[in-house]
Formats: sequence, structure tokens, C-alpha cells
Amino acid sequence: MKTGTNMLFLDVDTAVISNPMAELVGDADLEGQIDEFHLIVAKNQHKCPQLCGGAFFLKANHRSILFLDRVEKALAEEMEGVVDDQQAINHVIHNYEVARILNRYQKGKEVPYGGFPEDPEDDRLTVRFVPIERFMNGHIWGTSVSTTLGTNTKSGMTMVFTQKGFEGEFEPALMHLNGIVSKESTMKRFGWWWLQDDLRCSLS
Repeated sequence: MKTGTNMLFLDVDTAVISNPMAELVGDADLEGQIDEFHLIVAKNQHKCPQLCGGAFFLKANHRSILFLDRVEKALAEEMEGVVDDQQAINHVIHNYEVARILNRYQKGKEVPYGGFPEDPEDDRLTVRFVPIERFMNGHIWGTSVSTTLGTNTKSGMTMVFTQKGFEGEFEPALMHLNGIVSKESTMKRFGWWWLQDDLRCSLS
């Protein structure tokens, strides 16, 4: 962050299906994957979900540096409920005195969690959650998604939500296999293990 370099952080169990940078809106300091176990929470714009520490983009600026300092402090001081980096990230972004959520709204009103900027000098970290169907997590993929191979799509597969009320086909930009036990065999089965020269998955 101090060198002015933006960061796209991906855990090693994340498969890039199409350019994840194309999914970013660009108006937030931190844009990342939703880390929820239930589709109804991940899709609900009036619930503020957990952010996944395994797939996120962080813009290089002073707010991001403050954010990382706060994450480090939460870990160093062993704050209540904070035992790893992901819990520390969420400890910070759900403190609305230091962070604002841009695309999750308080129930009954279109006011984002953390509110609107209080003044032009508001230096709170801004956070945007990437839609679950674009940055898919393994928990929801394993319980609420049907995946079909060999379809006539760019990635060679089609995903469909199986939960009532969330119908519709989609193709994620990345697939994070958090919560999936057999990661290597799963990646090989769906063509996510081997990479092309441009580092995309072989089926992309």
C-alpha cells in the first residue's frame, strides 16, 4: 500500500475463471467476496455480511493503510472474537466509526451501513461486496448451486442457484473453494487446476 500498488489478494484455493478485475466497481477502497454460508444472507441487500479474507481487492491509499494497521492491532491485542486475519478484517469493517459499506443498506431505508459521508474529509474505509454469483464461495456453491459441465458457454460450464427464489443461470468470475474438503480433485474435475499461459483456467 505504501508503494502505491493496488492489491488483488487470492487464496491458493481460488480459481480465476474470467478477469476478476472486471467485476470491480472501483468506487471503494476494499472490494471483496462475501463469506456467508447461506444464500439468502449473501443476496440480501439489507444484511451486512462477512467479507472473505481469501478474495479481495484493496486500493492503495491512506485509508487502506489505516485499515491494515487496525487489522494488525486487532490481531496483536487479541480482541474478543478475533483469532485470525479474516475475523480481524471483519472486526474492522463492521465498525462504522472507521468504515462504511457502500452496497448494503439498513433495513427499511436506503441508508448504507455506516451512513453517507459526514463531510468531504470523511476518511473512513469504503467497502463494497462483490455479488456472490460473480465471486462465488465454496460454502454456498456446495449447498445452493448446481454446476453443469460441457455447456455452450465461455467457461465450459453453467451454474444455477438451486434455492427457491434465486433461479437463473450464471458464470462466476472466480471460484473460491473455501469449505470444500477435496480441493485438488474438485479443481481438476471442473478444469480449474490447469492454467493457460495468461494464468486463466484451462476451460476459460
